[in-house]
Amino acid sequence: MSFLTPAFLLGLVAIGIPVVLHLRRRHTQKVIAFPSLMFIERIPDRSLRRRRLRDLLLLAARCAVIALIAVAFARPLTSSVVQAIPGDPDSELVILVDRSYSMAYGDRFARAIAAVRERLATLGRNDLASVVAFDETAEALGSPSADAGLLGRQLDDLGVGDRATRYAPALRLARSILLDSERPARRVVMVSDFQRAGMSSDDAVRLPAGIELELVDVGDGPSANLALTEAWLDRQQDQSRERLRASTRVAYRGDLPIVATAELEVNGRVIETKTVDLEPDGAQTVRFEPVTLESGLLTRGVMRVRGDQLLPDNERRFTVSPADDLPVLIVDGPRGRRARSSLYLERALATSRRPPVRLTERTTADLRAADFSAAAAVILNDSVHLLGPELRERAVSYVREGGGLLLVLGVEHDGRAVIEPLGLRGTEAVNDQRVARHLALLDYGHPVFEPFAGARSGDFSGAEFFRYRPLSAGSESRVVARFDNGDPALVERDLGKGRVLLWGSTLDVQWGDLVLQPVFVPWIDRAIRHLAGYQPPSDSYAVGQVAELALSESERGVEWVAQPPAGDRLALAGEGRLLVPLDQAGFWEVRPVEREGRRTVLAVNVDTAEGDLARVDLEEARLQWTAGGPSETATESAERSAADPGRQKLWWLVLLTGLLALAAESLLSNRRPGGAPGRATEV
Repeated sequence: MSFLTPAFLLGLVAIGIPVVLHLRRRHTQKVIAFPSLMFIERIPDRSLRRRRLRDLLLLAARCAVIALIAVAFARPLTSSVVQAIPGDPDSELVILVDRSYSMAYGDRFARAIAAVRERLATLGRNDLASVVAFDETAEALGSPSADAGLLGRQLDDLGVGDRATRYAPALRLARSILLDSERPARRVVMVSDFQRAGMSSDDAVRLPAGIELELVDVGDGPSANLALTEAWLDRQQDQSRERLRASTRVAYRGDLPIVATAELEVNGRVIETKTVDLEPDGAQTVRFEPVTLESGLLTRGVMRVRGDQLLPDNERRFTVSPADDLPVLIVDGPRGRRARSSLYLERALATSRRPPVRLTERTTADLRAADFSAAAAVILNDSVHLLGPELRERAVSYVREGGGLLLVLGVEHDGRAVIEPLGLRGTEAVNDQRVARHLALLDYGHPVFEPFAGARSGDFSGAEFFRYRPLSAGSESRVVARFDNGDPALVERDLGKGRVLLWGSTLDVQWGDLVLQPVFVPWIDRAIRHLAGYQPPSDSYAVGQVAELALSESERGVEWVAQPPAGDRLALAGEGRLLVPLDQAGFWEVRPVEREGRRTVLAVNVDTAEGDLARVDLEEARLQWTAGGPSETATESAERSAADPGRQKLWWLVLLTGLLALAAESLLSNRRPGGAPGRATEV
């Protein structure tokens, strides 16, 4: 039985009053007038009989009256309130246990498991329960069961993961389980350290009315944390050697100053160690000395900080892959027509470092169809009109197969269609020596110009053009840049798997001075990488991301596996690319199953936002997650029932029974011959 105001049960002590009255014997003597008492001896009136309870039925009625009135004033509650508590018949419970990596702080996870086992121990014979582990995702460890031992064994292999906290998936899964339940009492228990970073107003989940929510907080107490929030890798070419300079930012959240140790580890060997003094809620950038990279070998590195209890966010892993050459083919007209027209192109592309460009030069006289196959990008520098039918057809098929083509229309172009299947055309040159044109309308959302969108990132307006060829582009083409009079200067067209860029002037000093501007070198480097579809290998990933690895023609049709830092190998499948779901922090290795081949190492780090141990207000969480507002815990559910008259119908029935017992007591006492114990009698 549950009571709203149990203090009134102290009134049950009054049951002793009728018992005392029944044991007490009172005599009322009748006074008789007598003339004189002088000759009468005074004898005290003493009772020689043992005192005992008489009229037990009347005594029971009186005790019942007092007991029923005390119970009525204590306001008994109906069983629907109690059924929501684990252990009562016909109830179902879902326990959500947080396994995000912040639970590795101190003994939080051990206390969480103990809290779960404590609630499983209260399950009754007819109760059902489920255990759900959650971080960024939620996973039921088994189907609902009434076997507390089985549910407890599901916790034996449960550990802290590498993901961040998200409450919405866990609540969504709990709601789904309980909505399918036919039990009249349903309850959710969430065990967590309740980080504010896990709350999301954009992904709010509310439990329906009738489902109780209990929040078990294991994150109480002081906490301080160090984390590496950012990392930078700067690769520099020093003559024939490549050097790497690594830097990281150390953030500290705590109330007291701390002295931490930062270190750089390369290929399993600690290279440098530094001391970092941090103020409360402060941060500091640590720059390590440059390290020479081994030529042609993959480099694994770890930046690490020591000095706190939460370790997963204390490391930033990275990899440095050997630089692969990007093959580029430049095709000029015959040597005698205009000497060294590609000089500025060659010099600019020779400075490319990530990746380095490997140039191959051909003239239209010695160009062969096979030359296209070896190139990631091709530049037809004022020579497209000189290609024969076979080479024109090969250029089109090269683009359709995924190649990139840069067409430069300059001095030698005869104004005819560039290549009909490309849908691009260049007209006669516009010649006005008196007025120079400038690049004025650039599409900074296009990959070629995207790096120059920010302030002081490069100015194209300083370049002057005295001659150019207005371009005619079809509906399937995109104008990427225009001159200040509105004429297209750079046009792009996608064809099959590849793309074409058409430039309407020269890339030397014949018709303009763009090649003399500071923006020319990074711009042409960006254009070639865009045409080649080059994606630089990532030096690191975050837990939860999916790594995408492109496969060459020879690598397709082969079985691949990914070896995570811990656990079994993961079989991969893909036609032109491999997708690797990264769910653990550490170094992953991707390789073919049955033959030697490329081995790719992926460095995976945790989400450092999880290292922010600031906690959410529990009342705020209840308001967001429940339909009944803030009073949703087991203790507070009784208080909430005070406002629910439907759960308090029992008290007036008890009071009515007490009044009936009082009427019965009066009837019995009045009909008893000679009165009842405790009433006055004549003697």
